Amino acid sequence: MMVDSLLQSGLAWFLLGAVLLIIELTMPGILAIFFAAGAWITAILLWTGMIGGTSVPIAVFLVVSVVSLIFLRKRLAAVVGRSIGSDQDSERALDDVIGKSAMVVESVDTSAHTGQVEFRGTNWSATAGERIEAGSVVEIVARHNLTLKVRPLGGSK
Repeated sequence: MMVDSLLQSGLAWFLLGAVLLIIELTMPGILAIFFAAGAWITAILLWTGMIGGTSVPIAVFLVVSVVSLIFLRKRLAAVVGRSIGSDQDSERALDDVIGKSAMVVESVDTSAHTGQVEFRGTNWSATAGERIEAGSVVEIVARHNLTLKVRPLGGSK
């Protein structure tokens, strides 16, 4: 009974759209915004009395979300300049980290296989050929998945 009243509540659909918008803003790619739009259109239709019941709002949400996703995703990506579905470009961009500087935020310990560096505002797992203390500036020499291999800046190759 509670689920039925939530499905018929324009406020619940509006809040779902807000949560999906927040998810969109925090995640890479363009996907959740279309489901947010579907939730908001469902909320508007419920508030205006154009739809009702429990299954109709779900159907409207799914149809609007999927149709907008299919027809607008690439256009929106071009407008906002985000790359979608391009793993090769993402890999190339990640490989551009080599030769850049990073800050050690957790000491890199070769024996314990621990350590983290901060690069462009994100913490990455790090490895090195020697122990490097937190606070040191390092150069990124390689990337293996989500782990950066680093060396002390100005050290020997």
